[in-house]
Amino acid sequence: MISKTERDNVLLGEILDELVIIDKRIAGGKKAYLTDENLQDAISMRLITLSELLNALSDEFHEENGDLPIVRVRGLRNLLAHAYGKIDFERLWKIIEEDYPLLSSRLRKIAADKNVS
Repeated sequence: MISKTERDNVLLGEILDELVIIDKRIAGGKKAYLTDENLQDAISMRLITLSELLNALSDEFHEENGDLPIVRVRGLRNLLAHAYGKIDFERLWKIIEEDYPLLSSRLRKIAADKNVS
């Protein structure tokens, strides 16, 4: 059985993989995002996966990194998973533009500090 720290590091690696994919998907910008339903779905699913991975991290990890907006990410996940066609994609893009870069940067720094790639 692996330790919580080892498990968290594996999860951080998976989180980094998700961040790379999300970065690729959002690179086309707002216009591409707002006009492409497949892209909206793809990014939404990746954000849900990111939230699930963050949620799977240990309590100790969350205590050590209390500045991560985990509650907000969970809320976004719930909205995406349960809105059933009622997602405001303009609003979601604003979150992607304003909040995602900060979260992504913080997660990358945590991973780098733990030598996770």
